[in-house]
Amino acid sequence: MFEAVDQAIQDFYEKVSLATLKIKGAGSGGGIAGGLCAFAKASIVSGIDTCLDLIDFDKKVSDADLVIVGEGRLDCQSLAGKAPIGVVKRTPVGVPVIAICGSLAEDLPSLPFENIQAAFSILEKSEPLEDSLKNASFYLEHTATNIGHLLNMRKD
Repeated sequence: MFEAVDQAIQDFYEKVSLATLKIKGAGSGGGIAGGLCAFAKASIVSGIDTCLDLIDFDKKVSDADLVIVGEGRLDCQSLAGKAPIGVVKRTPVGVPVIAICGSLAEDLPSLPFENIQAAFSILEKSEPLEDSLKNASFYLEHTATNIGHLLNMRKD
């Protein structure tokens, strides 16, 4: 029904607020943002930039040696604006970024990309999704420990 709903939203805004169709992000999330812009005088802002501003990210990473981002599944859609890429874009030049993810899709470009120098999937074996979710904290801890050991090798 995606095409029918998308067409209905377009038809609606062509009648009541043509300018809304030109706002980047107005169609996201089922058009809720567009409706808020058209009828409540709202504006659309970057979610990740707003969150990073709220935590004073730029100051916190200004002297960082490494930034680690996380994502449930890193894939080509991640490059189109998911949170990890927003973090990467705000990370100072020269500070490497690594990604720890639930899984890595086959459609990712070769590393490094977008200053992500390495990406690690926490999945250790092929198993049903239910089991992977149940064991996620163990897998994450195990992967982070391994990355820590790897980073510590540089100091020896």
